[in-house]
Amino acid sequence: ILALEFPNYSRHRLFSEAQISKIESLHIPTVIRFMLADRYDTKFINSTYDTWEFIYSGLKNTIKFDGLDYHEVKLLKYFLAYYIQVNSPSSLYISFNKIKSVLNEFVERNMSFSYVSFETILLELAKNISSSREYYRVKFFVKLMLSEGFDLFEESDEDKLEILERPSSFNSQLFYQEIEDAVDKPTITMMQNGFAKLSSEILEGQ
Repeated sequence: ILALEFPNYSRHRLFSEAQISKIESLHIPTVIRFMLADRYDTKFINSTYDTWEFIYSGLKNTIKFDGLDYHEVKLLKYFLAYYIQVNSPSSLYISFNKIKSVLNEFVERNMSFSYVSFETILLELAKNISSSREYYRVKFFVKLMLSEGFDLFEESDEDKLEILERPSSFNSQLFYQEIEDAVDKPTITMMQNGFAKLSSEILEGQ
């Protein structure tokens, strides 16, 4: 009798089995709209591509999802899909690269994919004045994990996250400031509810 063989994710370098199941359940629209794109910028991107290329403010941006396995790529694409709804496309690559580096750092430091580990990273970033934007990009990611109810991200962690130490600097002379920290759970929920409608409208308009 031949036994059916199923992939063994129990030894994933980062995710628990519960987290693997959660990632597999996530829905990413095939077509992602850049809400803040201008007239000559790329308006949409196909999320299924292994490489994302787009033009913003006259500059070509390229994001390559290499050096990651299927579940890591899917989680990062999911994060970027939400991130781009409320942030400038100009920071998409930097945000991708930061979260990717954090995932690799977890592996190198033998840390779990959990709120506790992300809190450690955030507290380290908070001590560095030049890491302010990195701090809020990571915090945006953590908020998304909490919103989705990921394993090892508890509801009580939301309150901890809000009172967590933050970078002390804020440059009032900058015309543009990152707005990641302004994205709360209701906003993320609104984006989730609007994703399906947005995808269908895009497809109907093609």
